[in-house]
Order: sequence, then structure tokens, then C-alpha cells
Amino acid sequence: MGLFGFFRPKSDVERLEQEAAANPTAASLTALAERYQAEGNAAQALATAKRAAERFPDSDRARNTYQTIRRLQMQGRIVDLQHRIAQNP
Repeated sequence: MGLFGFFRPKSDVERLEQEAAANPTAASLTALAERYQAEGNAAQALATAKRAAERFPDSDRARNTYQTIRRLQMQGRIVDLQHRIAQNP
């Protein structure tokens, strides 16, 4: 961190991480997971979404975010299995 690194504006991820650490709500954790997913950090997105779904089991948004991220990560395997089933039922 250089002399002017202190004045660098915080990125969305840094801001969301601080918000989720200070006040871990279903909304803040799912927003962070969605941001991780948008930036291509699949492992962090899945871990954050899973934590949100486990911590707030009654939250539809947390559950839907976890399911969506999980499905997107497994999409390649799903397509492969569909092709195998179509070729050899």
C-alpha cells in the first residue's frame, strides 16, 4: 500500500464484506454472495451463500441464492449427464 493507497475508494466487494461482518443479515450475506458470483469467485460465492442459507433458513432470498449458485456451478455436469442420458437411455 503506497502513500495514496489509503485514499483509494473501496470496491463493492470490500464494502459488502465489511457490511456483512458488521451486521450479518440475510440480505447482506446474499448480496455479498451474488457479488462474488458476478466477479467470478465461485468458491467464495458458494461458501457465503451456504452460510447465509444455514444461518437464515427462513429466508427465501438466501435459499434461492444458494440454490442458484449451486446450480450454476453444476451446470456443466448437468448438461453432460443430459447428453449421456439422451445417447444411452
